[in-house]
Parts: sequence; structure tokens; C-alpha cells
Amino acid sequence: MALMPRSGTDPVIKGLRLPLALTRLGMFAERLLRGFWPLITLVLMVLAALMLGLQDVLAIELVWGGAVLSLLAALVGFGWGVRHFRWPTRIEALARL
Repeated sequence: MALMPRSGTDPVIKGLRLPLALTRLGMFAERLLRGFWPLITLVLMVLAALMLGLQDVLAIELVWGGAVLSLLAALVGFGWGVRHFRWPTRIEALARL
């Protein structure tokens, strides 16, 4: 692979500074959602159960048990996201652009 010029020396690369930054930002959001989708899904499921009033129908022991299991699952989901997340590099953004 050829060496990439620094952003200040090549006028073409300098002109692509904003599109490159936006591409990297989009790649960041994409990777963030891809890595943390289990946590996001769990949070939405718990919120849906709470909004439906499930805590009013169930016994308090089941509610507390569900809360503990949800918290443990959230920690696992957060660990999954941290483990699978990678910051997008400038080279990857240039390749996508």
C-alpha cells in the first residue's frame, strides 16, 4: 500500500477534511450501535415491560428478581459492547469515502 500524504500537504486531502470527518463520525455511530445492540435491546424490553405496567401485576419478589436479572444482563451487554467496539481509523474512513 502506498504511503498516504499528510492532510496539510496535499490539497485534495485538505479539501476532503469535512467529508472525512463526517464519514468517521458515521462509522463511529455505526460501530457503536453494532457493538451495543444487546444492551440497547435489553433496555428497550425492560422499558416496554414497565410501561405496560407489568410490575403492578406481578408479585414484588418476581419484580425484584427481574430487576436483578436485568441488571446482570445489562452488565453482560455492556461488556459485549466494550469488547466488540473498535474506533474507526482515518485509513478506514478514506477507504469508505
